[in-house]
Amino acid sequence: MSPRAEPYLFVVGGDVFALAREDVAGLADPAEILALPRSPALLLGAVYWRGEFLPVVEVTELLTGRARGEARMLLVVHRGARRAALAVEEVPGSGAEVELPVRHAWATSPVGGRLDVTLEDRTVKAIWVETGRLLDAVTRELERLGEGADAVQPG
Repeated sequence: MSPRAEPYLFVVGGDVFALAREDVAGLADPAEILALPRSPALLLGAVYWRGEFLPVVEVTELLTGRARGEARMLLVVHRGARRAALAVEEVPGSGAEVELPVRHAWATSPVGGRLDVTLEDRTVKAIWVETGRLLDAVTRELERLGEGADAVQPG
């Protein structure tokens, strides 16, 4: 039997994505982003949220392969002690529990299979994202760029 989770939906690059509700810590205001001079495009800056500074990550290109979207809100995610604020366009909210797509242990992409997520008034097609693999991919990309490699590590 495949694992199940309550999906939390977010939109980047016009596509709907879902991650486990348990990995969502809350929302932050993009107006509060503090710019970081000479940071790579992936790292939009930092935001002070609930007593700590979190990296603000532009995930549109990483998840969709398309150019940067418009950050209307910040979705704060965590996996263990690692935390980051994802720049997203919209957050439709949580859906009913779903069966997760089967993933191979060797897969490193944060993007999994497609899901049909039932909200109160409609069903939405979404792309599953594994939070741990997303944070790993962000860390790898920052290391590749040679800056901020510990941005999503515990502070």
